[in-house]
Amino acid sequence: MKLHVNNFDKNQVVFEQFANYGHYLSGSHQPNEIVLPSETSLQYFVNEDEIVFIVNPHIQPEDYPVVLALAESKKTAKFKFFSENQAESCEENLSTLGFGSTVRSANEVFYGIDELSKLNGGKYSKLRNKKKIIERVPFVYEDLSQDNISEALLVVNGWKKARGSVYAQDRTANEASVVRAIADGSCDGTKGILQYSNSEPCGISVFDTSRDDTAIILFLKGLKHEEAPETKFSATALYFYIFNFCRDHSIPRVNDGDLGLEAGTVQHKMNFHPVAFTKTYDFIRTGK
Repeated sequence: MKLHVNNFDKNQVVFEQFANYGHYLSGSHQPNEIVLPSETSLQYFVNEDEIVFIVNPHIQPEDYPVVLALAESKKTAKFKFFSENQAESCEENLSTLGFGSTVRSANEVFYGIDELSKLNGGKYSKLRNKKKIIERVPFVYEDLSQDNISEALLVVNGWKKARGSVYAQDRTANEASVVRAIADGSCDGTKGILQYSNSEPCGISVFDTSRDDTAIILFLKGLKHEEAPETKFSATALYFYIFNFCRDHSIPRVNDGDLGLEAGTVQHKMNFHPVAFTKTYDFIRTGK
């Protein structure tokens, strides 16, 4: 079936939605004419020279001929963010299509929801005490929507201002696009939460819940307001919000992305006592 993609087809993900997976790409989306069976499980992003497939846990072998046809139409084709198990199960088929694997991250951080719900033992004493303090702070949480999008963007841009040149402008722009897409209701399986203290927005978290076994934190930001000292706990409170959400929805673990190299980031993530560090992979094909 030949589809003229003047408007986005259900299998072709707009840039704003694709960006929520944390793959920050430059350039604008240029819709074009593609050949795409309507029954395929593939989702992908296209720009002038590149096509990027979003890893779908239910991708079927019959999709591979479609992958090859689409990959051959671009200079570069990529599959992003494979777990080790996904990479192992797909490597043979993708290698026959010309894709090679590369390590995306050597230290993807995973937290255990059971452990973080119970916080038992001396190992969790500091975190347990911090949680008690946070529970006394009257933070309020709202789902992202058109009603609060302007306040959500204030937090995103406020974070960029606080971080300065350390935080790339294009990354901030892409995060703002994600916020708009969630508020529009066009990001299925992605939850956005806006946090308030004394009616002022002070934090935002966006996390993917489309997988049964893992929630993926896409970004999380807490702003400190000088006039509101309790906001120093805003980021940690957002983490506990996500942990509680996962507990209530029987999602057993949370992926918090790469451990990173910055001392503050490493320490913050280690405070939650990760239960695993795993590798993730991308598969890349060049040609044309």
